[in-house]
Amino acid sequence: DLVDHSAGLAGISPPLTLEMMQREDSHRAVRDHIAAAKMEWPRPGDRKGYMATMLGFYESALVQLTDPKGRTIGRYLREEAFGPLGISDEVYIGLPESVPSSRVARVDGMAGFEPLWPTGTFPDGFVSKLLTRPNSYVGRSFRNPQISSTPGVMDYDRREVQAVEMPAAGGVATARAVAAVYRAMERAINGDGRKSDNPLGFSREVLDHVMNTPAKPGRLNGWVDEVLCIEACTGAGMLLPPPPGLSASERTHRDGGNRFACAPGRRGFGTPGAGGSFGFCDPDEGIAYSYVMNRCGQLIVDDPREFALRDKVYEAARNARRNKGGGVEEEGAEVPNLNVPHYLAKRYMEDHPELAPLP
Repeated sequence: DLVDHSAGLAGISPPLTLEMMQREDSHRAVRDHIAAAKMEWPRPGDRKGYMATMLGFYESALVQLTDPKGRTIGRYLREEAFGPLGISDEVYIGLPESVPSSRVARVDGMAGFEPLWPTGTFPDGFVSKLLTRPNSYVGRSFRNPQISSTPGVMDYDRREVQAVEMPAAGGVATARAVAAVYRAMERAINGDGRKSDNPLGFSREVLDHVMNTPAKPGRLNGWVDEVLCIEACTGAGMLLPPPPGLSASERTHRDGGNRFACAPGRRGFGTPGAGGSFGFCDPDEGIAYSYVMNRCGQLIVDDPREFALRDKVYEAARNARRNKGGGVEEEGAEVPNLNVPHYLAKRYMEDHPELAPLP
């Protein structure tokens, strides 16, 4: 229920603070603070609500309590994953002073009243809850942790923020490093069982759970995400495809476009990031992918810049496999969620056709 985003712990009150994360005993302090938090709804699974930043703190607490060395998730991943994958100099959860600021790109996000400009990119009610109702669940969710008086993505340009361990929001990485992690999962799924195909030692049980456990709706609110204010398919800590039993019409929004925020493909999984970034794995297509940007967009999923790139990645991968005579989908076969953007992204691309994927 926790990694399914259905525990109702995205907007805990009182919130975590930067000062709490900077304490010498920060890991224990954070762990004790979140352990005392109350869920937003009576039972896990009653509703779904994207734990944008808080999920990482709970995951870190679980790692600390189960790892024989008592490591935080940042240290655990660095030693057990980033090192073996050869990317330990490209991804950090807690940026050390030894990394010069010249290596770290600056995030250029929305400021002032810019989010209020009517671009049509945000779901109905989202901006009003975020900006004018700070005590709403949406408002509290995006103010956890409280790292400034008016939290925003540009807070993450500050070195003191980058230095603390914020597993679900404060990672500093290259696109190559993010894709390398998804590539490790793709190879573990599609490899022939050799250790070189699975350097991180993913068990078949874990891989099957990620790929074959379908996303589930909340018992009381269906697919609507209480934080994002859109319908989302979440599970295993990530976005997943819609359940296979849904028809094409059930996956389509009344305004056209994809009804769900979801992963591409039939068994894909991944996670979008604030401003338009996205990383995912599509094991059926043999794709591990990551897109990162400096200038933050306003769409929750399917930023037109990222979507156009993803569209061409799929086209190139399929052409390459077709030219080699290998396992490409039959011509005309439908692959859900592949070339259809989310309805909010579709609306935005219709207003700005120059941002739509090239034919």
